[in-house]
Amino acid sequence: MPFRQLFQLWLLLMLPLPLCGQALQFEAPFTTEDIPQIPISLHQDHAGFLWVGTTDGLYRYDGREVREFRKVPQDTFSLSNNYINTISEDKAGNLWVGTNGGVVRYNALLERFERITDSAMPQARSLDIMVDHKDHRWISTYNGLFQYKPAEGSVRNFLPAPTQKHFSLSHKTVWSSFEDSKHRIWVATHLGFTVFYNDDQYQFRA
Repeated sequence: MPFRQLFQLWLLLMLPLPLCGQALQFEAPFTTEDIPQIPISLHQDHAGFLWVGTTDGLYRYDGREVREFRKVPQDTFSLSNNYINTISEDKAGNLWVGTNGGVVRYNALLERFERITDSAMPQARSLDIMVDHKDHRWISTYNGLFQYKPAEGSVRNFLPAPTQKHFSLSHKTVWSSFEDSKHRIWVATHLGFTVFYNDDQYQFRA
């Protein structure tokens, strides 16, 4: 191929790159004065509010202003801990917030946080909360995976079973979970690979 044609081909290949790069624009909707802490988790709820979980507090952005939520001593309707790891939402529009002090549910109607005080629920660090198609909550922790059924008030803790290596969690540290289109629950553990949950037989498989 002649040099002139090669040069024209090179121009065609290279010219779109800076154009694409220029199209990417980032804009901060709020400043570090609004949210001074390190953000860890984000969630936009059904009403359009943006929730930002940080290392020291929970923030809500409505498009104009930022509101801060914190743990208030002696107030049981405040956050249980200011370190916010994860935020999710159930079918009723309630927010579920995983903190370093357990799980709380935000009641938007009353504008307060309700702590899940069941003795079987993790009161320590909650790393991730996933709501499945049955409206069950799957809570990832350093001590296994918890399944919480609010309608029944039941809690189940899944841990590795040494005698059933191929039919249990691969590690007790669970980072996150995900439900696929076939309603299987995929779980990410400390060992770096996923397992899935069988809803009928309560089995995990590598």
